[in-house]
Parts: sequence; C-alpha cells; structure tokens
Amino acid sequence: ERLAPEIQSRLKRLDEIPSFVDWIIGPPGAVEDKVWRKVMDKPGMAAALDVIVERLESASWTPDSISEVVLGVGGELDLKTQLPVRVAVTGKNSGLPLWEPFAAMDRDLVIARIREARARL
Repeated sequence: ERLAPEIQSRLKRLDEIPSFVDWIIGPPGAVEDKVWRKVMDKPGMAAALDVIVERLESASWTPDSISEVVLGVGGELDLKTQLPVRVAVTGKNSGLPLWEPFAAMDRDLVIARIREARARL
C-alpha cells in the first residue's frame, strides 16, 4: 500500500505493473551480462558491498537509514553504490526509488541478494 503512489506515478499502462514490482514479490530477474559488467565490474565494488551488508545488518530498517548506509559507503569509498545495490537486489538498472521498497521488504532478503551479487564478483 505504501508503494502504490510511487508505482502509480510511473505507470503509463496497467500492464506495466509487474515490471515495477516483480522483484519485490518474487526473486529478481537475471541481470544481463552487459549491465552486470557496466555496473558491478568496478575496482573496490566487492569491498563496498561487504561494508554495505555489514552496516545494513545493524541499521534501523527505514528508508532513510538504508539510504544513509548505501550512499554513505559510496561516499567513504569514492564509489557509486546506489546502482550496484539496485542491480543486486532488483536485477534491474532502473525502476522505483529504492529505499521505500527495500524498507518494505524483509531485511534478510535484501541482504541475501546483496551477498549473492557480491559472491559473483
């Protein structure tokens, strides 16, 4: 319910709904190799994802706290971390704003998806 305004503001047709929420209600889709390489194959990304996971495990599970962790680690390590985390959790390189949907999801699921992406690096 709390995600409805975000989804509605982006829809042009009702048949687009699944593409916005599929990763929230089920597993993320497979990431295209080209997208994966462009987003994830960066020096320091593995370490960044490790730190993000570590901090998310103890962070308050709110949109603001999640954002602070992901963007904060990026700032500390001078890396863009939002898009890699998006790809790790959603399997996509665009879509809804991240923080509200992440906070609506189970913390362990979000962290597991980031760990799975980290293991691919």
